[in-house]
Amino acid sequence: DPTIEDTSYAFALSRIGDQNLNHVPTGILRQVERPTYDDQARAQVTEAQAARKPDLQGLLRGKDTWTVV
Repeated sequence: DPTIEDTSYAFALSRIGDQNLNHVPTGILRQVERPTYDDQARAQVTEAQAARKPDLQGLLRGKDTWTVV
């Protein structure tokens, strides 16, 4: 079953083969539905933007500043 969450089964299947590599497993060994990185990153940005109103002046006058010499 390629939808099993545990990766050890797919790993074990990928290592099956003979010494001469005449028979090597091919195909989809693992196919688990998960949110994409892009979707998760966009959701995180949207959540952060909604949690705080942008304040450029507060950012410029804040304590996290540095001096370039």
